[in-house]
Amino acid sequence: MTDYSDVPGAAGLVQQNDQINDAVYMLNNGGTMMNFTIGMPPPAPGEPTISLMPVSIVSYPPMIQDVTRQDLLTLLQQKSDDIIAQLAAMGVTNPPTKGAPPKGMPMSSGSMPPEPPPAGR
Repeated sequence: MTDYSDVPGAAGLVQQNDQINDAVYMLNNGGTMMNFTIGMPPPAPGEPTISLMPVSIVSYPPMIQDVTRQDLLTLLQQKSDDIIAQLAAMGVTNPPTKGAPPKGMPMSSGSMPPEPPPAGR
């Protein structure tokens, strides 16, 4: 069995996956997105570089719509799948558990956010 701590570069991927799991846990338990950063894509080969600094947006009070929450959960879960696949390609045989709650926290009720209350309440 190849432990991730024995593979160069794997510990950083495991840490990224832990952060993703923490974010999923928070979203599934009433958390919300309070800020985000938008940056320019890398230029295509031979194209000039556009020098714009990334822009960070802070939303206060925090707010997130249900469709945004679900899209964000889907994006985070896909990133976790990608990380676990990268670890497997590196030969790691004990990858992190997908969707594991933060250390010391109970498992959330599911991978989906709670249903919104019916309209009018």
